Amino acid sequence: MNPTTTTTHRYVTPLQVAIVSEKLDALQTRGRKKGLNGSLSYTVETVTLQGDNGDGTHYDITRYDLTLTHEGDFALGEHSPVGVIDFTGADTGLVFAIGDNDLGDIDLDPERCDHCGRKVRRNKVIIVQDENGNRIHVGGTCVKDFLGHDPQWFTWVAEAVEIDEEREPGGTHFDGRYTFAAFMDAAIEANRLGYRPTSFEGSTKQLALIVARGDLGKDYAKADREALEAAPAATVTVAEVKAWMLALDSDSDFDRNMRAIAESNFIGPKAYGTATYAPAGLLRWSEKEAARKAKAAAEADRVADAEPAPVTDKRIRIEGVVTTMRTERNDFGTVEKIRVETDAGWACWGTLPSQIVEAGVSDRISFDARLTVSRDDELFGFFSRPTKGAIVAREAVIA
Repeated sequence: MNPTTTTTHRYVTPLQVAIVSEKLDALQTRGRKKGLNGSLSYTVETVTLQGDNGDGTHYDITRYDLTLTHEGDFALGEHSPVGVIDFTGADTGLVFAIGDNDLGDIDLDPERCDHCGRKVRRNKVIIVQDENGNRIHVGGTCVKDFLGHDPQWFTWVAEAVEIDEEREPGGTHFDGRYTFAAFMDAAIEANRLGYRPTSFEGSTKQLALIVARGDLGKDYAKADREALEAAPAATVTVAEVKAWMLALDSDSDFDRNMRAIAESNFIGPKAYGTATYAPAGLLRWSEKEAARKAKAAAEADRVADAEPAPVTDKRIRIEGVVTTMRTERNDFGTVEKIRVETDAGWACWGTLPSQIVEAGVSDRISFDARLTVSRDDELFGFFSRPTKGAIVAREAVIA
C-alpha cells in the first residue's frame, strides 16, 4: 500500500473549493461502495491575508486552504493492464497488447464493461489482469477501480471536469475519419514512392494524409508532388488490398487489426499507420508468393528430371551446389551442415568437409563420402565422413 501523504492546496474562490470537495466526496463514496483499498480525508480552512493599498493601509484577502490526507492506491487489489481495444480507428476495434502479453481471441464489444455492466459505446476498453491471471474487460472510468485512483488529481482542477471519456450513442463524432476506400486510395498513391515507416521523417503515412486531404497541389507538398509524378504507377487496387487484409488469418495483433480495418466503413487516426502499410504489405506478400511459386515450379522440374541417388556401399565422389547451410550444436561443439544439389537432380545432407570451411551457399563443391539413400525419398540421401573437399566454383548455378 502507498504511504500516507498530506498536501495543502490554496484556492481563490469558494466555488473552486466546492468543486474539489464534491469530487473528493464522490471518490470516498465510490471507495466505500466498491470496496477500494485506501482512505482519504480532507479539511478546509479559511485563511485571511493582508494586501497593501500602497498608502500605508491594508485590505483583507480571503483564501481557502484544502488539506488532503491520502493513504493507499484506491484500487481493487493488485491488477495490471495487459491490452487495449481502441474503437476510434475502426468499426470493430483495434487491439493493442501491452508488453509481451498474448491477448489471444478476445471479445471486440465496445459496450462491454465487466465491472459496471453499463451498455454504452466506449472509445476504449481496457483488459486488466489480476494476480492469478484472470482477465476482464473494463471501460475507461471503471479501469481506475483496478489500476488506482489518485485523489491528488482532483486538487489540481479549478473547474468541474467530467472524467468519464466514454460517449453516449449519438455523441460527438471523432474527427479525422476517412472512408476506407478514400484513405486506402491515398495510401496506395503514397506507397508508389516506397514504404517509409512512421518513425521516419517524410513517412508514407504523412504523405497518405496529404493525398487524402487533397493537399498535394499546395506549395508545401511540391516535392512530394514532383516525386509522385516521376514514380512508377501503382500496381495494386483498393479491392486487392482489402481482400489481402481480410485474408490474414493469424491471431497476431497485426493481422487482427488489419482485418478490423478492412471490415470497417472508416479509418480513423489510430488506424492511419497500420492502414498505410497495407499496400506495401500486399506487395511484399506478392513478391514472396511469386518467389515461392517459382521455387516450387523449379523443384517440380528438378524432381521430374532427376535421377535417383546412387545406392552403393562404397565411398563416391559427390559434386554439386550448396543450397542450404545450417550451424548445429553437438557434444563436441558446433558443426556446419550443408545441403548439396547435384547436376543429376538428387540432393544430399551432411557435414561440410573440413578442407573447405570457407565454402558458402551457391558455391559448387566436390568431396568424397559415403552416401545413404533416404528410405522415404529416392532423390535424397545423407552423406558421412566427407574427405578431399574442394571448391569447384564460387556462386555457381545448378546445371
